[in-house]
Amino acid sequence: MISSGRPVAEVARDLGINEGTLGTWVNKAKRDGAFKEKPLKVNERARLKELEEENRRLKMERDLLKKVRVVCEPEPVKFAFIEKVDEDDELFSSWSGCVGG
Repeated sequence: MISSGRPVAEVARDLGINEGTLGTWVNKAKRDGAFKEKPLKVNERARLKELEEENRRLKMERDLLKKVRVVCEPEPVKFAFIEKVDEDDELFSSWSGCVGG
């Protein structure tokens, strides 16, 4: 569990109590500050930093893609003439309205 690293279910079974009850007690004790988390090891701290950076980068990419999607969404009126020009022409039928689309 906390200091032993054993799963709550295993400790609850050993104690003969309900797993949910023990989990609730443990969570309350954590919230109340009864347990101090072990400090991260150097390699764990480095990995956490990498993951935080990756998360930041992915959020930026996601936000950029959302903006691009709004800009590149075809408007029916705006592109209606393309469909009328030549519906059988591959260039127009496969073009999504954005560069690289």
